[in-house]
Amino acid sequence: MDDWISPLSGLIGALVGASASFFGSQQVLKRQLQADREAREETERTAVVASLSEALTALLDHAALIPEPHQDKNPAKVPRHARPRYANEQTWNEQWQPLVRSARVAALEVRNTPLRERLTAGLKYLADWRMLEYALHGKIRSWVLTKVVDHLVACVYAWRRGEPSLPAESPEFNDVAKAWRLKQDEYEELDRTEEEDTTEGSPT
Repeated sequence: MDDWISPLSGLIGALVGASASFFGSQQVLKRQLQADREAREETERTAVVASLSEALTALLDHAALIPEPHQDKNPAKVPRHARPRYANEQTWNEQWQPLVRSARVAALEVRNTPLRERLTAGLKYLADWRMLEYALHGKIRSWVLTKVVDHLVACVYAWRRGEPSLPAESPEFNDVAKAWRLKQDEYEELDRTEEEDTTEGSPT
């Protein structure tokens, strides 16, 4: 009886050994694939953060140069030595919009949905800065805009550090979001009113 048990035991041992070796190889392969995926994600994250950092830094620099209302109305009040620092509002906006568009393109590269949505919203408000009348009234324009960009920068680097959630929306971010929505509602109401007036004035 031992004559056939011994070969069988050897076969079982070989099968167990092969299974263990296969399982071990699979685990090693799985860990390697995970490491490769994490390395790719880290490389991608680094590239995206670099692109966003450049775009948002450009916005910060230009936001600081936005003409204040009194400067638009009476440029003569701006000290002579400071005049080169300020452009008129139209010129400033023509330079501002391409910077916002560049940041929007960079934001589209973000895979993280909460961050991408926060960036997209913030950049929409910055692009439509003339709709932020209620948030800007009585405040220094450059301060409000730079605070909004600062918040977006904080969100990007929280994501870069791997924090579980984004920072809470800053007071300035909330203010411009509310101001934008209020102005949007006003425009929509105005459009409805004009449409109704046109309809009522049309010949029947």
